[in-house]
Amino acid sequence: MEVATDSASLALNVQLPGREFVEGSVIDVVVRGVAGREVTMVGGDVALIRTVTYQYRFVSAYGGFSTASDRNAEVVTRQSLPAGGRLSAGQQFLESVALAVPADGPGSVTAALLRIEWTVHARLQVEGSSDVEVTRQIRVLSRAAGRASVEGRPPMVVDRGCAVLALESLSSRRLVPGSSLLGVLTVTAQRPVSARGIRVELVLRELVHHGPWIGEDPAHNPAYQDKEKDTLVVSALLAVYLELEPSHPLRIPFTLSVPRILAAPSVQTPEVTLSWVLRGVLDRARRQDPYVEIELRGVTTAD
Repeated sequence: MEVATDSASLALNVQLPGREFVEGSVIDVVVRGVAGREVTMVGGDVALIRTVTYQYRFVSAYGGFSTASDRNAEVVTRQSLPAGGRLSAGQQFLESVALAVPADGPGSVTAALLRIEWTVHARLQVEGSSDVEVTRQIRVLSRAAGRASVEGRPPMVVDRGCAVLALESLSSRRLVPGSSLLGVLTVTAQRPVSARGIRVELVLRELVHHGPWIGEDPAHNPAYQDKEKDTLVVSALLAVYLELEPSHPLRIPFTLSVPRILAAPSVQTPEVTLSWVLRGVLDRARRQDPYVEIELRGVTTAD
């Protein structure tokens, strides 16, 4: 993959071995400059930049709520380019550098409340002229190693006083792009219950804990900045128009096809938690639905 830019003094090309890189890997970058006239190269650098943008709830001085956003761009790693000296018109400057992707990422995210973007930025300094720069967006894939513990968390069951649901025999609690998620949803009525249907859902849950804080002292930090969003990704209807009896529990096998590209891995930062949730729901007309939820570890790698 090659990206180029031109100025009156220099044409700059940046070559990358691909568009996607896994956490902990190394990106081999080739920087090539071709002089448009006689110039003197005085150096430059290549940087890997992580930009995090998230939305949070802003509380005004009058107690009203609105949505605000915060954006932070951070240079994760930087490699200097040597001064190339004097180049005559048409002469080439060529340099290779290696940029390490942090093992803990976090990986790229494109969600409703959170975006995590990664870019490679190259800059060459030319004496007597403006810097020549190129920026290329990449995607960082994540195995969400730091979220492995969620695979052992117990399910959350809300029975609404009428039915207990459970997710059993799951093929995996590791959510892999392009895979199939198999399991069995059980429904045990606690009393005679009518339902419009039974379904299973795959949900991406975003929880923003707070906005940009002032400091470590909670007394000086604004409160009530949390914001939450559930995004339904995949759903499967398993049954419709049911009359349930306590003496006849249901066991319904299901298969969910996981999208080939996931918007985000499981993520935990001081500001935001992203979770993948598998949910089973008993759909009741004009009443609150009993449900069961179990957290999965979402990864954006294919293995």
